[in-house]
Amino acid sequence: MADSKFINQQIIIDRRPLWILLFERLRRYIILALFFGIFALFLTQEGPSGLSPEGYKVLCLFFLCVSLWSTNLIPLSITSLLAIAAVPLLGIMEASKAYSYFGNKAVFFILGVFILSASMIACGLSTRISIWVMEHWGETPGRLVSSTYFFAGISSCFMSEHAVAVILFPIIHEIIQSLNLKRDNSVFAKSMYFAMAWGCIIGGAMTVLGG
Repeated sequence: MADSKFINQQIIIDRRPLWILLFERLRRYIILALFFGIFALFLTQEGPSGLSPEGYKVLCLFFLCVSLWSTNLIPLSITSLLAIAAVPLLGIMEASKAYSYFGNKAVFFILGVFILSASMIACGLSTRISIWVMEHWGETPGRLVSSTYFFAGISSCFMSEHAVAVILFPIIHEIIQSLNLKRDNSVFAKSMYFAMAWGCIIGGAMTVLGG
């Protein structure tokens, strides 16, 4: 019955030229490439007389952001981050001075932490690492907590404890999710997070390289 319905369905063939079909599918990317190409072309030109090179770059960046905002080719949040990052990248202003107008530098650090952690979860890297950790150190809960603590402490002796926490957080999150534990009620879940936190704090204070 299902096969007969499938056979009786009418198949519609799009007979338009191939370049039109490709343009419709890749239209967003083509327009984006066109916008950035025009932006790069204007950056190579000299600005009007009486306008400083930095002011001319700001003007070009302004029209690029307005074009992206009006067409909504990329999400508005991505366009906003692009505008913030482009100011120091184009040499318009120093990074510390440019970011100070948008808030404290700690805000951008926390934002970067969330972006890095989310990317590790989205690409599946945290899942792969959590499976490997469970296979080698997941025999008992105490051993898993101890390995988290010592890894965080030793790593924080040679690199920033914030970077270590960024690396460990999505891995611990995946382990807790795979065990179907609730972070609010599970003692083991809280122990894993506390082991990561205290390992990073103690390791960062042990050497000059840490912290």
